[in-house]
Amino acid sequence: MMMQKRLNGFSENNSTSNMKMILETVKLNIIMRKILLICFTLFLFLLVNGQVTSSLLQKAEAGDVNAMYEMALQELALQFNGEKDYSKCLEWLKKAAEKGHADAVNDIGTMYLHGFGVPIDYEKAADFFSYAASLGSFAGKNNLDHMNEWAREELFYNDKAIPPMIYLGSRYYYGIDGKIDYKKAYELYSKADSLGDNRATAKLGQMYYYGYYVEQDYKKAFDLLSKASNKKPPQTEAMQLLSTCYRFGYGTEKDINKADFWLKKAAEAGDLEANSVMSLLGDETALTRMRQIEDSKKIETAHKDSLIASADIPTVDLLQIGNDTIQVGSIQIVMIGVQGGTFNMGADIDYFYADEARPIHAVTVSSFYMAQTEVTQELWYFVMKNNPSYFKGEKRPVECVSWDDCQAFISKLNAITGKKFRLPTEAEWEFAARGGNKTCHNKLSGGAVIDANETEDVASELPNYLDIYDMSGNVNELCYDNKARYTYISQVNPLVIVPGEDHIYRGGSYGSMKDYYISRRSGLNPNLKNCQIGFRLAMSRDGN
Repeated sequence: MMMQKRLNGFSENNSTSNMKMILETVKLNIIMRKILLICFTLFLFLLVNGQVTSSLLQKAEAGDVNAMYEMALQELALQFNGEKDYSKCLEWLKKAAEKGHADAVNDIGTMYLHGFGVPIDYEKAADFFSYAASLGSFAGKNNLDHMNEWAREELFYNDKAIPPMIYLGSRYYYGIDGKIDYKKAYELYSKADSLGDNRATAKLGQMYYYGYYVEQDYKKAFDLLSKASNKKPPQTEAMQLLSTCYRFGYGTEKDINKADFWLKKAAEAGDLEANSVMSLLGDETALTRMRQIEDSKKIETAHKDSLIASADIPTVDLLQIGNDTIQVGSIQIVMIGVQGGTFNMGADIDYFYADEARPIHAVTVSSFYMAQTEVTQELWYFVMKNNPSYFKGEKRPVECVSWDDCQAFISKLNAITGKKFRLPTEAEWEFAARGGNKTCHNKLSGGAVIDANETEDVASELPNYLDIYDMSGNVNELCYDNKARYTYISQVNPLVIVPGEDHIYRGGSYGSMKDYYISRRSGLNPNLKNCQIGFRLAMSRDGN
């Protein structure tokens, strides 16, 4: 009996021990399987995510605005995981914002508000929040509402009040809500200036310089711009205008050395336009042109139309010319004869990016030919034997072409036709877009394919006053010039060549915002391309 108990006990103990071993083995197997499953899942995730990221990147690089924004969010997620380098995120946000993506615009404002990858700048944050709100962003509107509440709480007389005053002042200054109110902007900037904010000081200097709400007063402008330029944080716009004051003697004695000094300071502070002008200053011919302005010449504000009358323009070829049609295989290229003339080039209407197209200056162009339509995929294929376009269609404009690609196409087309086609200069483009000597001050040039999802056949919308189609919308159009900052100097047949700088493109595309304007200007590296960039042909009257 005892033995039986012992055997039973041994059996029970052995059975228990075996069961424990089996359970431990099962647990280990389950753990191993989980580990293997996690590893396999992670492998699949990395594989698929790599493919998705690669596909997303391709779409983003091809100009898909939503893909651009998704790329920005991916980069942002990496920063929250500890990388702390927001440059790529900001780069994609800016690209999406340029195409009117409201959330991207708002997110850039957030980055300036909190200092993610950029110095904290309440004014820039306000500008982006305001712009996002105007595009329908709920977040942008919410941010603005908070700032408005802050301002309404009668906090104007302590340090906390400065940011909302700058926000609101910029909102009225740029007319983000659809209506510019320089009076309210002036009042808000003045209060912020009295509290020592040099961003407001810089804005007041601009208002006196251009004569916005206040009477144009170069002396007051000079004093305010000097004050803003000598304080921190650096106000690059103030530095640029201060440089102009010294260069042309506005409100102070002419001093070219000081003009160059402040331009250099603006460039060193990171202002890209100042860098462009600095490169021009290295060219003695350009430097001489910039310095040859009469002391007595009065520069009018952007709201007046007397620039042309006061401009000293030499005689140029203003011969009236008819249209011409060039046959290329079965394809006809209709060239519209544009009679030369003088016009005010630049932003004559206030909008968010208007400062890039200022100051307004008188420009004379000789008579020339401008293609009635953008270069079609049909014509491109005939010449190049390929079609790089994202949106296919024989009569649609060719896109996904770089400035360098356009030069190769034109060279081959000239060999085929015996003509001397070229890209239009920026001045020719704007003159034609405005209707030539019938110069209009409309927002757009004729009918426009804007705020759409893709291109359409050329000449599907109404033409402008010269019977030229699609100068607003469908695809952006490359010009021959490099991008450089405008000056007040009256010019004849200007052509800006700045090696290493982006090439100008104009007109907006199907993906542009509804508030696009004729005068809006942008730049692109000569070897870059996307599905919103195309071009049209031009030709001088003598065929050059």
